[in-house]
Amino acid sequence: MPYVVVVTPPGEILPLDDVKRHLRVDHDDEDDLIEGLIQAAVATLDGPDGWLGRALGEQRLELRSNGFPVGCDGAIDLPLQPRTLVSVSYDDVAGSAHLVDPADCKLHGAGVYARSGFSWPSTACRPDSVRILYDAGTNDVPKPVLAALKLMIGDLYRWRETTAPIAGASVPMSTTVEMLLAPFRVWRG
Repeated sequence: MPYVVVVTPPGEILPLDDVKRHLRVDHDDEDDLIEGLIQAAVATLDGPDGWLGRALGEQRLELRSNGFPVGCDGAIDLPLQPRTLVSVSYDDVAGSAHLVDPADCKLHGAGVYARSGFSWPSTACRPDSVRILYDAGTNDVPKPVLAALKLMIGDLYRWRETTAPIAGASVPMSTTVEMLLAPFRVWRG
């Protein structure tokens, strides 16, 4: 089963000063706490495991799979709205690593396609024998998403004991937050 890993995470999505203004915090005593809350809220929405099913902020991702699709025209679907194909590499049946010539494949929409007349090569039988490096996301995060993030952070800040984020846990979302985010959610099958 293909899976995606974050190679280069996005930069700052929401500046600390903006969040502090939203929270009406005018001191620096809780900056570390607020930074942690920002990270927890962004992680809940962003990337391969995020609720939105899209990349917030420019980031480099790698899809890893156990093989190429069968046939010369089989597409490889890339999640999280890819912008640029960086490279396609694979391990052959003997385990040697190779790069696919960029002229032999192209990104079209959310799929990587082999050029006409080129067949995807045979690969080693491993979960990561095919690796597709690509860029996704944008630094132009929609304003409703930023507003939803601020509301999530506000809830975490005000109700620390009942909504404290722990490693691997997601941040609870209010109905208002879900309504702000719904138009931007990409449903995965």
